[in-house]
Amino acid sequence: MNEYRCPSREDWVTLANIFSLEYESCSINENKDYKKLMHKFSEDSPAIRYSKQFSIDPNNIIKCLKLPKTRSLLMLVKKPNDQINILQLNNLYEELNTSLSNPHPKRKSKQELINAKRKHRHTITELQQQQLNNKDHTITELQQQLNNKDHAMAELKQQLNNKDQQIESLNNKVHTVTEQQQQLNIKDQQIESLNIELNNLRQKYQELSQHFEDFRDSVEGYIARDIDMKFSNNPGKVKAVVVEPTKERDELVVKIETLLKKSPGLKDTIFYSLLSDQIDTLISKRGTWSVNTSICTDAEASWKEAN
Repeated sequence: MNEYRCPSREDWVTLANIFSLEYESCSINENKDYKKLMHKFSEDSPAIRYSKQFSIDPNNIIKCLKLPKTRSLLMLVKKPNDQINILQLNNLYEELNTSLSNPHPKRKSKQELINAKRKHRHTITELQQQQLNNKDHTITELQQQLNNKDHAMAELKQQLNNKDQQIESLNNKVHTVTEQQQQLNIKDQQIESLNIELNNLRQKYQELSQHFEDFRDSVEGYIARDIDMKFSNNPGKVKAVVVEPTKERDELVVKIETLLKKSPGLKDTIFYSLLSDQIDTLISKRGTWSVNTSICTDAEASWKEAN
């Protein structure tokens, strides 16, 4: 492989000036690719001659000097010697040789260019690999974040289910409280009804108590007069006298006991506390009424017949 020198931009300008002094271009009407005509170039063609003279790739020389601006190809024609400025041409030759022979940081051999391209490709490959690794790492992090979000969503869903259960439990408690409040309202209505009934019973009790007091006074007076009249001659032989209570009083006592059985809480009301002494007295005296009066044993039958 030939090692070609790499001309700089100024070298290409110098080479173009040399070309313009020695050759001129004529248009070719055939629409053919110039690369297909390269094999027809002879050894004395400008591209080959310049390539050998200056160690420049002939393809690059053709591209630089022969490639037209239009699609039509150009044919190189050697100028007559009388049209060439030999002194200027020699000066350009020396200038180009001097420039190509001097070391230049931008001028490198073809192999150096290949190595530089390989190094550049390797650097790009490493950079791309690093970027790929970074992308893989980023994808891994994103996947981890996605997993964390999924876990967080699962926890939020569980918390939401717990909240729903708590709300359902709270609704059940509210329903229970509502039912208990309804039952309490019913109890309040029953208590109010019982209070009304108790007031009526208290009024009835007061009326019956008054009748009872009147009846007791009448009975005691009657018993005292009857005993004085029938047994005044036998004061030492008195046994006992029993007086039956009135029917109304026993009926009142039965009503009070029935009411207390149906409503045990009635004893805790203020009305019962006000009447408890009178009610207990009525209940204790139900069925019999004892009078502190004696009757002679011998005259008991006569007293029963008289009553």
